[in-house]
Amino acid sequence: MYAITGAAGQLGRLVIEALLKTIPADRIVAAVRNPAKASDLAELGVIVREADYDRPDTLAPAFAGVQKLLLISSTEVSGRLPQHRAVIEATQRAGVSLIAYTSMLHADTSSATLAIEHRQTEEVIADSGVPPSSCAMAGTPRTICWRFRRLWSTAPSSASRKTGVSRPQRGGTMPRPQPWC
Repeated sequence: MYAITGAAGQLGRLVIEALLKTIPADRIVAAVRNPAKASDLAELGVIVREADYDRPDTLAPAFAGVQKLLLISSTEVSGRLPQHRAVIEATQRAGVSLIAYTSMLHADTSSATLAIEHRQTEEVIADSGVPPSSCAMAGTPRTICWRFRRLWSTAPSSASRKTGVSRPQRGGTMPRPQPWC
């Protein structure tokens, strides 16, 4: 099962639209702050679950049964790291086997203030034991959706935390995304 956080937003909806072309709707979880705003997704057969970054008690239940998660970055500048950490911790409890994260280009080397929280989130994911992937936000939302669909279709469907996933070597940040970067 696949889950997309922030699924009621523009990028989340585009990702779900792209996934629906190859994945049955009942295998997609739209993780949203307000389920009423995703009723149209539910009408398509997508599973809609409440997942509020600021209410960690909603997160693990939202990710139950999920193998692959797209963590769409929060819009809370200078406040997103605690939100992202809550999501990542919930994925660990739920047994998620892969996290794809919408980071930014060169978050590991950029001196931009905005890069700090993305870099920190990448580090939290890398330290979580959940195999990571990262999607730097480059291109149009539609090309980003294609990249996630491709990533998810080529990544192992059930990675194990016990397979010796190595920690990143470059300054503690996530390894380069595979297979499309």
